[in-house]
Amino acid sequence: MNRVYTFNYIFVFFKLYDIYTATIALIIVTSLQLLITWFITKKVKKALLFSLIALVILGGLTIFYKEPKFLAWKLSVVYFVFSIGLFFSALFNHNLIKKMLAKEYSLEKKQWDTLSNIWSIYFLIGSILNLIIFYNFSLDIWVDFKVFGFLILMFIPIGIMVFCMTKWLKKKEKN
Repeated sequence: MNRVYTFNYIFVFFKLYDIYTATIALIIVTSLQLLITWFITKKVKKALLFSLIALVILGGLTIFYKEPKFLAWKLSVVYFVFSIGLFFSALFNHNLIKKMLAKEYSLEKKQWDTLSNIWSIYFLIGSILNLIIFYNFSLDIWVDFKVFGFLILMFIPIGIMVFCMTKWLKKKEKN
């Protein structure tokens, strides 16, 4: 949910100013989000840290070179790494989705792997789709899609996941 708030602020900055001001704002807001999370929980999620590092590097290049493509590549790089990470974590019996949800749900290995693959495929498609939108449409359309399109698209793997888990858990209750 924090991602929604962050991107809404950035969307406003972009619409009122430009992509470079929005990039600076995004770096600041994401850094604050990480710091606040650390002060409250004394933990930092690896995904947020990785995303911030990619943002600082690629966002910094965007600002320095006045070239938005670096910022566009940030999402694709992060999504691609998430996709590969989820795929290989399931392949090597270290399923990251299971690590996040195992306390709440008891599923079989094959089911955990299916959930991991759902998210891996989503992130891979998202990585590619982000670049297709960036290189084939205007910067305005890309920003709108990045802020709102990915938020809407995220309901697809969530819906599939809920459908599968409901089916599996009902089947498990019957047995």
